[in-house]
Amino acid sequence: MEYLEEKYPEPRMLPADPYLRAKCREVVELLVSGVQPLQSIGLIPILGKVEWKKWADRNITRGFTALEAIFAETAGKYCFGDEVTFADACLVPQVCNAYRFGIDVTPFPTVRRIYEALQQHPLVQKADPSCQTDTPPTGIPDTPNLFKGPGDE
Repeated sequence: MEYLEEKYPEPRMLPADPYLRAKCREVVELLVSGVQPLQSIGLIPILGKVEWKKWADRNITRGFTALEAIFAETAGKYCFGDEVTFADACLVPQVCNAYRFGIDVTPFPTVRRIYEALQQHPLVQKADPSCQTDTPPTGIPDTPNLFKGPGDE
């Protein structure tokens, strides 16, 4: 993402203010390292559906709780004011997954409000999973055992 910001500076995807740029990067890191990998459906073969659902719920909830605290300071229409940033690009798929996996997002009003505003943005609409031919069905998918360890059948 940093490459894209440097190569194509318009439209700006990081806030102009240095402090807000750092906070935007914090949100991106939280989502791509602290939420997404911990709710990945690739963990279903390892944990099983029931335990994975608990694990995903706990980690999405933990991440969204942290986001609510950050967004109390930074949010406008979107994560950082009224312009779409990298944080928004990272937020959309995580909220989409929370809905897809049946996770209650009502305790996160700012996350929900930003997500709903982003759903009206033409680029987000164009990238919506429902517009992609390879989108899996809603709900928790049945995943083949992709990760076999020693002694696994």
